[in-house]
Amino acid sequence: MGAVRTNPRPRSSLSQEAQNGHVDVVPVRRDGTGRLVAVGLIEIVDTDGENRWTTVGGAELPGETFDEAIERCLKETLGPDARGQLSKPRPIGPISRRLVGHDVPAGPPSDRSESDEPCAVEIGGRLAPQGVAHRFSWFIVTALPAQRQIVVAKRPVLADFLEAQGESGLAARLRLF
Repeated sequence: MGAVRTNPRPRSSLSQEAQNGHVDVVPVRRDGTGRLVAVGLIEIVDTDGENRWTTVGGAELPGETFDEAIERCLKETLGPDARGQLSKPRPIGPISRRLVGHDVPAGPPSDRSESDEPCAVEIGGRLAPQGVAHRFSWFIVTALPAQRQIVVAKRPVLADFLEAQGESGLAARLRLF
């Protein structure tokens, strides 16, 4: 018997997400130097009915801070015991990155400085995928799922994330096709 959600999150339209902001969260594990070692992805049923990997995410709700949106998205996707803390990458110097923007005007200002970047979050607690997430898995950065196994819209998001983390070679592999 599945878990019953007593306080479901209201569904939001794409226009609401564009107005309120969208949160993309990439759970991470780092080594002692701060270098990215692994990323966590959730498996969902994609629009074509196939299982694919994607980031944790969702809309920022009206009146919600960015940190609150991250925490809510983690709990809604990975269970009520999931908790997260923003993870700082090791210093890698300036890089040029293309934006993963939308052709929609920005909504009200957010408390985050760069709205189109996925957030690296170190997670803890008992993880119990729920909602759209069928499964959660850690992937060593050199052994990410094949490109065709990642949700199409999240490929550039993950590529930009990897590049920002100092993994430009891995980012280029995701952008090949």
